[in-house]
Amino acid sequence: MFNKKKIFFLPIKIDNETVYAGFWKRLSAGIIDMLVMIPLMIIGYFTQNISIIISMITVVIAALFAITYIIYFHYRFGATIGKMVVGIKITRPDG
Repeated sequence: MFNKKKIFFLPIKIDNETVYAGFWKRLSAGIIDMLVMIPLMIIGYFTQNISIIISMITVVIAALFAITYIIYFHYRFGATIGKMVVGIKITRPDG
């Protein structure tokens, strides 16, 4: 009835060898994750001319958001938004 696309999360075993995500998938995931962070970069750009204190506060908030984003998504879903889009998932060695 519905055509469901199968998503294989890596590493997968092919001929008893573990296959990991390649360079292009990881690069694509990184670019997508960077696009998620663009609003913070724009806010940081506009606050840099106001004062040094506000700029430093903005940088600290952006860094905390980035760290929280990565840790939360890896803990909750096993992947960030970019990794989910390209089909990469962080797994334990036993799968």
